[in-house]
Amino acid sequence: MPGVTPTMGRRRLGGVLKSLRLGAGLSNEQARQRAGMSTAKLSRLEAGHNVVAQKDIRALLDAYNADSQTRDKVLRLAQLAEHRGWWQEFDDVLPADFDLYLSVEEAAASLLVFQTSVVHGLLQTEDYARAWHRAEDPGRPNAELERLVGLRMARKQA
Repeated sequence: MPGVTPTMGRRRLGGVLKSLRLGAGLSNEQARQRAGMSTAKLSRLEAGHNVVAQKDIRALLDAYNADSQTRDKVLRLAQLAEHRGWWQEFDDVLPADFDLYLSVEEAAASLLVFQTSVVHGLLQTEDYARAWHRAEDPGRPNAELERLVGLRMARKQA
């Protein structure tokens, strides 16, 4: 189900939080006790699976005795982690877990693709995308087809 998979921002934040915990020499149990949260919540935050609450991040930063520069950087990262991806308006037509692919693609600095039979989605025109989706599933309802074409065109612009 789209929206369940962590975005790249949450994963990046989770990795930073775990690094800070390990750098402070704390186990999961010690960190969760100092921050006043459950073991499950701490694990989900470090894995990038939780919605990020600023109070939780601040509690962890306090538990890790983070300096002001680190605190600012991590709090900014936490704000970015909750950025809603442009693709989320297309949840009704996205395949399961494709949002993770799109979040990785959005975070990438470059993209190298090799395809021999289809023009890559980022290079397709609106008419090409419409024809490709129609050929892929001739029975697809027109409204769904147009949503998929809209998704493809929005992806090009992102």
